[in-house]
Formats: sequence, C-alpha cells, structure tokens
Amino acid sequence: MRKKSVRTTAKSTEAITETAAKVKETVKAAAKKVEEAAPAEKTAEVVKEVAAKAPEAVQKAEKTVKTATKTAAKTATKAVRKAAGAKVKEVSLEIFETNVSLKDVEKAVKKAVADKGLTGDICIYINAERRAAYYTVNQEGSDEYKVDLGNL
Repeated sequence: MRKKSVRTTAKSTEAITETAAKVKETVKAAAKKVEEAAPAEKTAEVVKEVAAKAPEAVQKAEKTVKTATKTAAKTATKAVRKAAGAKVKEVSLEIFETNVSLKDVEKAVKKAVADKGLTGDICIYINAERRAAYYTVNQEGSDEYKVDLGNL
C-alpha cells in the first residue's frame, strides 16, 4: 500500500509541476509579446490578450492543485485506515451462563427508549450481578430504565 501511496503522491506532484511550468511558459510568452510590441496601440492589445489568458491559466492550475490535493488526501486516509490494523467485529459478555453481544444490548436499550417515547443522549450501565443493563437518557435515570440481559 505504501508504494501505491508514494506513486499517487508522485503523480500529484508531477501534475502540479507540469501545470506550474505551463503557467510559467504562458507568462513568459506574454511578457515577450509585451516587449516586442513597441507602439502603444499594440501594447494595449497585447496586455488585453495576456490579461484574458491569465485567469484561464490560473484556473487550470487551481483545478490541478485541487485534484492533486484531494487525491493525496484520499490516499493518505486509506493508508491510515489500513495501518490502523484489524477491526473489532463484535464484543460479547459472558455473565453467569449468559452470553450477550454489546450490539444486542445497545439495540435493546434503544428499542426500550423509543417505546417509552424518550429522546436524547443514552448512557448504558451493565450490572453483571443482576444480569441487567440500566440506562439513562439525558443523564436522568429511573428504576424502569432497565433491560434484562437474560431475555436477549
């Protein structure tokens, strides 16, 4: 993956360098035209022509730089994600002969909260001794805010 990242970054750098060179050539050519145009009338025309071409060259350069930046950012993000290692697929608790997935606990609590018509931030607390998941909604709890882990 690292080689691909380096190649992509090298391509982006190449594209930026090429665009910068093209802009530089355009500016040099325009300056040469201005120098060659001795009479004031020709100079004014050349200046107008150069002024008309300059924004176009700058826009092309900006597009190339934006594209290269986006490509480099995507490549870097992918590299970081790959480097982060393995993903945790599931976490389960084995409590007094009861095996419960934390995802299942979360789903059950969310369902209980929705059934009670509550909304807000939910915090879940697992009590192994009582084989229950207690929860609070917006930091407010109640004896009724409970899910039996044996039923999951």
